[in-house]
Amino acid sequence: MAMNPLQLQEMAEFEERREEMAGFRVHDISSADWCMRKLAANQAKRKEYESYVQSEIERLQTWLKNECESLDRDAEFFTAHLTAWHKQLLENDPKHNKSVKLPHGVLKSRTVKSEPSKLDEKAILEHLKSNGEEAFVKVVETVDWGEYKKTLSLVDIDGQPAVVDGNGEIVPGVAIKVGGTKFSVEVAE
Repeated sequence: MAMNPLQLQEMAEFEERREEMAGFRVHDISSADWCMRKLAANQAKRKEYESYVQSEIERLQTWLKNECESLDRDAEFFTAHLTAWHKQLLENDPKHNKSVKLPHGVLKSRTVKSEPSKLDEKAILEHLKSNGEEAFVKVVETVDWGEYKKTLSLVDIDGQPAVVDGNGEIVPGVAIKVGGTKFSVEVAE
């Protein structure tokens, strides 16, 4: 999104007057709106930069993807041939070392045992429960903080703020997040 001519003028005006702005204060609606115009121009310039950078990132990612596809095909070709040769070495001599050291790398092989692999957690849970094997079922306990927080109260004990439950007991593990007034500025686009 490009800056409009008025926003370009706002940014130029601010740049020209940057040094004299050290003592600036908002004192009326006119100076407040002046700040909002400068802020709107600032945000438009930021969006322009972000848009440009994003388009460059996308262009570079496309270039990288295209270049890597070719490199990946080449790597698959070489890896397939090296693996076939290594496999042939092991088939010809089963006692051959499982690693083959070469000047520019190492071919490695290792035997992996077959083992169960989880496909459907719900089906496994049902199986365990129906066969009385609850020992393999994990139960996770957690505090329902949203509901529990509604029952807590902030009180003053000996001049110190504290959090107490419905029985008036101090609740351990709870801190007080101090509230206050939050200010924000929303610039119209």
